[in-house]
Amino acid sequence: MPGRLTKGAPIAFGHWSTLGLQNRPDLLALDTGCVWGGSLTAVRVDGGRREVLQVRCPQAQVPG
Repeated sequence: MPGRLTKGAPIAFGHWSTLGLQNRPDLLALDTGCVWGGSLTAVRVDGGRREVLQVRCPQAQVPG
């Protein structure tokens, strides 16, 4: 969004598994599709350092 007040602040979100894990300085997308057989992903944020932890998941749903 052009002109947003939080420009430059990192954003973290989930619920968009098609993006997969995106770990950039300005963006952290966490949904890695556990329900579809991907991984459950967590990120430990310690100051400016990020530690990514993942556990593989059995498929629980079929897409569609």
